[in-house]
Amino acid sequence: LSGASSSALSGASSSALSGASSSALSEASSSVPEEVNGSESTSLVSKLIEKIEWTHAKEDKKELVKGKGKKETIKKGVVVGQSVNLRNKPTTIKSKVKDCLAKGEKVRINCRKGNWYKVKLMSGKTGYMHSNYVKLIDDLEALKGTEVRDEAKLSKKEFARKECKNFNWGNSQFKCLDQLWEKESGWDPNCVYNNCYGIPQMKATAHILPKGYKENWKIQIKTGLKYIKGRYGSPAIAWIHFSKYNWY
Repeated sequence: LSGASSSALSGASSSALSGASSSALSEASSSVPEEVNGSESTSLVSKLIEKIEWTHAKEDKKELVKGKGKKETIKKGVVVGQSVNLRNKPTTIKSKVKDCLAKGEKVRINCRKGNWYKVKLMSGKTGYMHSNYVKLIDDLEALKGTEVRDEAKLSKKEFARKECKNFNWGNSQFKCLDQLWEKESGWDPNCVYNNCYGIPQMKATAHILPKGYKENWKIQIKTGLKYIKGRYGSPAIAWIHFSKYNWY
């Protein structure tokens, strides 16, 4: 009788523990936030760990908050992943992608929620990015001399992104445009090479450049977009041509 009771109790305990573990892992795998460059796949163990972190998100204050209600406004970060999503909520579950950031782009970090940073882009747009893909920049002195240049480049990109909408070109088309003009000029309006000028590197001997083209980067962007529309139909086709022939 003693042996039977011991066996029954042992079996019941084992079954209960197994069921509880299975339930915990199942719950973790269904609700844990993930952001791995658009891919959402981790092991069950990793999911369980992230679930625990997510549950205790309110306790995760870390170094971003100095005193009650006082958030550091000088904290900055740099994107370290390729094509990292900016989301409207600090989770990948039932959240919308507001933007997609390239590696090296700078962001302002307002606060942290669990494994996510609430960030503000140079354009003013806000959202959430997973902390795995944003590196904090503690030494702001290192940014001096490059920050102004970076912000100037981003302002040109944001202007170009808005102009793309006039041609019904979305984010995917802008990404191709970004890569194209990054290769051509690095978005430098003063770039001159082989009689080609400005951000889109329009050749003066092959095109009639509008008045003020060399001095005004907005005119350069508008002219370049019109050229791409007329010759290729879209930045994606222009980028494919450039990738093959090293010109467009």
